[in-house]
Amino acid sequence: GSRYLRIRTLVNDLAIIARRVGTTPAALALAWVIRQPGVTATVFGAKRPAQVEQNIEAVKLLRREKLWDFMSRVVNSYRG
Repeated sequence: GSRYLRIRTLVNDLAIIARRVGTTPAALALAWVIRQPGVTATVFGAKRPAQVEQNIEAVKLLRREKLWDFMSRVVNSYRG
């Protein structure tokens, strides 16, 4: 229903953001989870070398403060 459509639109917007910053949606999502208040550890794995690269990219994204300010605004616009 409407909730699915709202989430699907958010996922599409996040894919656009990932493309603009030169990363994958998976790396962006992983970095987003790591940055959440209260998250003290994450467990992520990889079956293929490309997935290891995405995990490394996620860690590199953590330093981009302006990105996270923007991401917070985008994600918060979909809450509710």
